Amino acid sequence: MTTNPKHPLVTACLRSYGRPLRTRRMLECIGLQTFTNFELFFMGDGCSDFAELVKSDWFKQWQDTFKLRGNKVYCFNQANCHQDWGAHVTNVSIKMAMGNYFIFLD
Repeated sequence: MTTNPKHPLVTACLRSYGRPLRTRRMLECIGLQTFTNFELFFMGDGCSDFAELVKSDWFKQWQDTFKLRGNKVYCFNQANCHQDWGAHVTNVSIKMAMGNYFIFLD
């Protein structure tokens, strides 16, 4: 398999359902990874906890460190307006994914 240097090898989707402590712990674990050919879709369900986390100094520092390693992170906070929000977010992230491999980090 050949890889395009402009595209990540792995795309991951982390969906957040208003559980800020677990979400933060997951981001900490992702941040400890040494793999550098990675893009992350960080998806929130419109809750205020997600918005507060993304605006926090901790997250900004985490994001800067993650990006410095050559990784990409995309944050989306969409209100849970769909009957099956999880399936909707799944479809959106898969359509946008650039990586050769895709994984959910739930």
